[in-house]
Amino acid sequence: RDLHYPLRRQRQMCIRDRVSTQSTGISVMMQSTSLLLLLVIALSLSLIKAGIPCAPVQCEQLGQYLRNPSDCHSFYQCASADNEGGLRAVLHQCAMETPSTRLVFNPELNVCVHSANVQCVTSC
Repeated sequence: RDLHYPLRRQRQMCIRDRVSTQSTGISVMMQSTSLLLLLVIALSLSLIKAGIPCAPVQCEQLGQYLRNPSDCHSFYQCASADNEGGLRAVLHQCAMETPSTRLVFNPELNVCVHSANVQCVTSC
């Protein structure tokens, strides 16, 4: 008969419990990391939607129309900035479609149209 059996059995249980606790800790840590990553992504998206400014639009020629990358209901038209041929982008709002909504700028036609006729896409 083995007199050390109870002691060995107790050590085995202690080791098993320690391994179980470590794997549970790793699982909790992985869940926490995943949750943190989702939180960072959600926060980033909310900051983008909160109105962090886009890069300025670049005019290439006088009279050029450019879509507003952050708002489908407005557009830019390139105008003279000075007497030396410099250009600046001037922001224009589309007209009202209804008392509460505006028309949407169509960059292919360079005009504002009814929202049903063009898909609104913003890039920032």
